[in-house]
Amino acid sequence: MDSQICAIPKEMMLGSGEQLFNHIADCLGDFLVSHNLKGQTLPLGFTFSFPCEQKEIDKSILIRWTKGFNCSGVEGEDVVKLLRKAIDRRGDYDIGSVAMVNDTVGTMMSCGYRDQSCEIGMIIGKHLF
Repeated sequence: MDSQICAIPKEMMLGSGEQLFNHIADCLGDFLVSHNLKGQTLPLGFTFSFPCEQKEIDKSILIRWTKGFNCSGVEGEDVVKLLRKAIDRRGDYDIGSVAMVNDTVGTMMSCGYRDQSCEIGMIIGKHLF
């Protein structure tokens, strides 16, 4: 398992949703290239750490922005669909199934990958309202 940090500039946190999701798609594309995975269609576990209403495993509607974000055109929209559209706009890679997971589940999954006896995922953080 490997990871890569992709910073989101402050101006992007307040810009358009399309700009934000294009950036996320670019970061994902860079990760695929740097790990020699481009050309493969892989499943994606997507953690979007904002209040959402999860309708299905691959459909999650943003209720409201928090943590200093306020991108236009995203509240009330399906963030998985917005990510898929951004990937389609790039046109140089694809993703398979997408599973929306909250950050606690994502943490547990990543730890469980290394140690199969992992039974707890925990996030301790500061909420900004």
